[in-house]
Amino acid sequence: MVLRGIAVLVVALLPMGALMLSADEGAPVRPQTDYAVGEMRLQTLTGFEYLYPSKEITHDQIPQAIGELVGKAMGAMKEAGITPSGLPTASVVSIYRNAMTVGEPFTLEAGFIVPPGRKPAGEAKVKTIPPWRCATVVYSGGIPHPIEAITKLG
Repeated sequence: MVLRGIAVLVVALLPMGALMLSADEGAPVRPQTDYAVGEMRLQTLTGFEYLYPSKEITHDQIPQAIGELVGKAMGAMKEAGITPSGLPTASVVSIYRNAMTVGEPFTLEAGFIVPPGRKPAGEAKVKTIPPWRCATVVYSGGIPHPIEAITKLG
């Protein structure tokens, strides 16, 4: 299948779940447990500047790894005085590299779109993600379910 040759398999904008605060009480919002996965489609994604740490994981480690990597990315941005940009601002961008086989290790990157010209900070790297044509699905929901989106691409 065409998808197996693509280095970046999925870019998912995930809600920040427990990192969000309730406007009413200042209490943490519970992570969403319902989720939805749209139909696969081919599209060309716009390029962007990306600040992220990465980690080699397996699919069952996604929820805790996303939290860990997002925390490192947020710390790196704070250390460097960087404010996220992009669409929408402060959304987590997760890239799953070579994640098509459940149970096999793959590289997870999780971070934020940042203004051009930013430097690496802390454990985070910065790179330019050029526009690329790939298979995509829209995923909405809690962090524990992105495997459902990944399997739709295969």
